[in-house]
Amino acid sequence: MVPLSQIAMQLVDWTDPRRLVDLSKAAADFEATVEEDTSLRNRNIHVELAIAIMEQMKRASSTLPSPNLLPREMRVLTLWKEEERKVLCSMLGKLHITSHAEGDKLRGLYDCVCEAVSGKLVIDALSKASLNKLEQSLSKLVAQLENE
Repeated sequence: MVPLSQIAMQLVDWTDPRRLVDLSKAAADFEATVEEDTSLRNRNIHVELAIAIMEQMKRASSTLPSPNLLPREMRVLTLWKEEERKVLCSMLGKLHITSHAEGDKLRGLYDCVCEAVSGKLVIDALSKASLNKLEQSLSKLVAQLENE
């Protein structure tokens, strides 16, 4: 069975905006497709993925196990949730987020990350470091947007 971490890293790689094809610059036979600014969508894809990851991390930490579970099942469920948060945090560290993304989405992501850091969403040191690093890089990007 393929580990969850490997699937997550593959998803990050497949959605990397530096590697996506920009169909707006394709040959004339694609002119019949719907006009859309794909380059803007490509720049926002990792921001949107980061927002979805943050929402999933909050959801995973807020759901309480059923009181009908046996103690062993509760431990397994708790370990699974912790492993899920670790994988999600490792995904956050690999995302390519730049100032070319939409400002509103960057500010929203920054707010989510700040809330997660201050709310002690993760326990282990590696996940905390990943969230802190993301918060620092997003604060620079948001400050850069404010100056423009």
